[in-house]
Amino acid sequence: MHGNYQDPYPLTDAQLKVWYGHIFDQTKCSFNIGDLIELMQPIEVDVFERSLDQVVASSDSLRSVFFSDGESVFAALNPNVRARISTVVYNGASEAAFYQMMQRLMQEPFDLSKGPLFAFSYIVWDERRFLLHRYHHLISDGSSFSALIKRAFLIYDAEMGGERVYPVNEPPYRLVHEREAKYKNSPQYSKDQTYWSELARSLVGAGSPSELPLESFESVTAVIDTKTFKLLRNAARELDVSIPVLFTSISLIFCKKLLGVDLEVAIIALGGRSGDDKEVIGLFSRLVPVFPKLLDGWNVQQTTLHVAAILRKSLRHSRYQGPEVDRFVRSGSISSPTINYMKYDYGTAPMRAVRCLGFGPIRGFTINAYERTNLDQLVIELACDDRHGTVDWLNGTLHRFLNFVEIILDNVSQPIGSIELLEDQERHQILVEWNDTSHPVPEAT
Repeated sequence: MHGNYQDPYPLTDAQLKVWYGHIFDQTKCSFNIGDLIELMQPIEVDVFERSLDQVVASSDSLRSVFFSDGESVFAALNPNVRARISTVVYNGASEAAFYQMMQRLMQEPFDLSKGPLFAFSYIVWDERRFLLHRYHHLISDGSSFSALIKRAFLIYDAEMGGERVYPVNEPPYRLVHEREAKYKNSPQYSKDQTYWSELARSLVGAGSPSELPLESFESVTAVIDTKTFKLLRNAARELDVSIPVLFTSISLIFCKKLLGVDLEVAIIALGGRSGDDKEVIGLFSRLVPVFPKLLDGWNVQQTTLHVAAILRKSLRHSRYQGPEVDRFVRSGSISSPTINYMKYDYGTAPMRAVRCLGFGPIRGFTINAYERTNLDQLVIELACDDRHGTVDWLNGTLHRFLNFVEIILDNVSQPIGSIELLEDQERHQILVEWNDTSHPVPEAT
């Protein structure tokens, strides 16, 4: 026990990595994650606060705090953690100023030893209303914070309708750690260790740990239009794969063409839960290295089936989060891109729009996709650390990526080697204008 805190428990391997990342992060805000939800109508703040408080009271993870005794790191439950909503008014602010203010709120650091490690704000901006919810990554991943808001609005809707809802308490978080301890004593743990160790030995020198400060990155976003999103969904159905797998395949082909080299390794994160952890709020995200050997002669269908197969194989061993996996995650090479596909379900939340404001530290080049099931919308975000590109470079790359997705979906039978990344104007500039080296020659005297 630490002070007045209860039920101390050890951290999972994933939590330990975030803990040490936070310790060495000078800003103390690189691991803040969360969303800004624009609401379709105002809400009763006091009622929604009570709804959030019920969800917090039922979740060990949300009431957790973290401390070290000098040798080990522990988590414990702070019984005094409550959900509170602050109301913030920004009337008259320009759009640019408003979103700068939201970013500043997102970057307020959390005290890991005291908590709470979450914060909720009801934002009033002229006639518009927003809900900003943010968390430290130690207690939540993206699937968790959308599940939290989904639960809160179920309680809120019931109470506004005159009903009373008592959420079922989650299993104690210590059971998560008991399952992890059991796994580490199982034959499967040894198999998973062997799998990643052998792959690591076959990729000696593929990437090196990055020494770049965690906060040094840029990002740009765009929304894939409804027509293209439907094409993506239909193509996935025709190929008999999931949308995340097809999107991952398209992204890998794009990165191969963008970088002009075969990808040695890519880091894939597919949001979602399974098994005992499906309904538990906490940190369960896993980054999975894949080793994509994409042949130019393959068409999009062949490439997607190949990526699906290697993803299935890697996911079978993904529970092991040892140093081999960590080495690839921390690779600083832009030739080792990261691709994240996250599906957020906000249930009955009265959303008009949603914007991701915090997504953790970025190294190298990253393609993030946020599927918002409430809005039938796919948001694309490109990010990179400042060694690999500027905002202008990212904007140009995002434009190319959106065009590339449409080209891919227009004909999934085309060989990937024949797909052009450059537009006609860019190709003319490179092949014609830049090669037009003729100049007047003085007449002979």
